[in-house]
Amino acid sequence: MTVALRFMDRAGMPVGDVIGRLSIPQQQDAKIVSLYEWQSLWNLHPYNALCRSGIPYAGASAQMTFEAPAGWRFTGPDYLNLEVPGGSNFYSLEGNDFILERSDGSEAPPAPAQLVCPPENEAPFALAFLKGSPSWPSEPWCNAVDGDIEDWEGTATVLDDSSKGYPWALFRFAADGTYLVKSIGVQTGNFQPDENPARRATVVEILLSNTGMEAADFSSAGVFKLKEPLMSWFNLAQPAEARYVMLKILQPQYAPHGYKQIVEFCINEGPEPPYQVPSQPISESAPLLPVPQGTALLGAYPNPFNPVTTISYQLAESGAVHVTICNLAGQTVATLVDATQPAGLHNVQWHAADLPSGVYLCRLQAGVYQKNQRILLVK
Repeated sequence: MTVALRFMDRAGMPVGDVIGRLSIPQQQDAKIVSLYEWQSLWNLHPYNALCRSGIPYAGASAQMTFEAPAGWRFTGPDYLNLEVPGGSNFYSLEGNDFILERSDGSEAPPAPAQLVCPPENEAPFALAFLKGSPSWPSEPWCNAVDGDIEDWEGTATVLDDSSKGYPWALFRFAADGTYLVKSIGVQTGNFQPDENPARRATVVEILLSNTGMEAADFSSAGVFKLKEPLMSWFNLAQPAEARYVMLKILQPQYAPHGYKQIVEFCINEGPEPPYQVPSQPISESAPLLPVPQGTALLGAYPNPFNPVTTISYQLAESGAVHVTICNLAGQTVATLVDATQPAGLHNVQWHAADLPSGVYLCRLQAGVYQKNQRILLVK
């Protein structure tokens, strides 16, 4: 049996010294202690407390109870019940998250030093990594903002967040201030002989916040298509003040072994010498767009239609999206969208010239959201 757990404060930083005890009927109890830093299980699942039991037993209900460290308290349950099937290995790797707060209501202290990227980049507007989806241990997200644009020491090789379907990282300015973001620069290639081009990011989304680090605090600064692996600069049509910057890698959706690659991510002028980032003209621009508050299937127009209709929907956050058309027997007759898309408003057309008249169901699936809507084709 293997159980991975995360103990964190409201800001998402790990809380150490939580004591956990595993109780299995008629078995010896086990004890664990949480760490002050994230670990990674098989380079996929981050955790800061791990319980493993190699004692074979028939199916049973196991319980884990937790004791908060001095000065802390749980904001919710301080236990975890597990229904363990008999005769097979059992893994509980995701969703075992527990939030703690200071007993006196004060803010948690800053993250321990080992969680902070070394201050390698001294350029104006340099970014510092705060948290993000899993990465290859020797090629972490820190490499994307270290000013190093060559070799594997400057490359971030990252994985999807299992709950979102894409890699993401949250940064703040290294000087810990609020700045006007006018342009962004992205490089995806490190030009090593063993580099796999299929891993390079091809579409990224940048989100900005000048208030906090919660999802609702961010607004999209645009989705950018990366046409080449060299450093490419993009100008924001509406510069915005920001304290925190979020980077999402939306494409490629599928990559070898699931890993995606980005070499450098810059704000405004980019790193100064000695880093020597190649200077290129601004190539594209994007407006600052508000992120919808909720995901919704907005409908089709016209409806009834013959033979083309436009289906509209909005996404509260970027992620995997599926838009399909089914007949009343539940059979899929058309797949309109099967891709990762950014947050915002979207439209897709359905051409139904080859189908008979009748009622069809348009289905939107985006994360946990799912909704069907009737559409009438009249010929």
